[in-house]
Amino acid sequence: MRFLEDFGDDILDDVTVENSVAARGSFGGTAPQQVVEQLQCASDDGLILTGAPLFTENKFWVKIGPSPVWEQNFNLRGRTGMKRILPFLIFALTAFVLVLTPVVAKRAAPKPVAPVVANAVEYSAPHEQMGFVVATDTTKRKELWREQIYTVRIDPDLERDVQDVFITSLAIERGSLVVTNERQEIFDLDLATRKITKRK
Repeated sequence: MRFLEDFGDDILDDVTVENSVAARGSFGGTAPQQVVEQLQCASDDGLILTGAPLFTENKFWVKIGPSPVWEQNFNLRGRTGMKRILPFLIFALTAFVLVLTPVVAKRAAPKPVAPVVANAVEYSAPHEQMGFVVATDTTKRKELWREQIYTVRIDPDLERDVQDVFITSLAIERGSLVVTNERQEIFDLDLATRKITKRK
């Protein structure tokens, strides 16, 4: 009111905790119906809400069933009311996050690739360097070389982990190292010249 004379004392009748909570009616918001929908999504353990939680006389009523039946009201007036409703809001937010987890979950870690050995040289595909093959002298345990078999174009606007393409298998065939990745692309690395050829 100090900044705009159009506001009068009656504005305090609308600017209340309950109105602020109820106004956030978008997906995942704090409005009672949104809280109900998110809690019902988390009903795998038999959590069933009966009735529609509503604000009545500055109280937020919730009933959960079928067994045991729990009924609670939250008085929203003053600091005490906020302290009482805060645990419930935290619970609702946690349920919402759990519901979304499968949607935004990161991909599973790639499976280890079994190395192959030929002429005392071990060929491996370390996942920490995607698309690379490493040759190691098995007698001295010394790295001889590492070669990038393919590159993956990364879109910065998308999640990085869902764009990763890892090597899934290595094999030796007629003097070449055969490399297969998650896209079922197959590459031949000539071990004499280290020339890379992609199979069609």
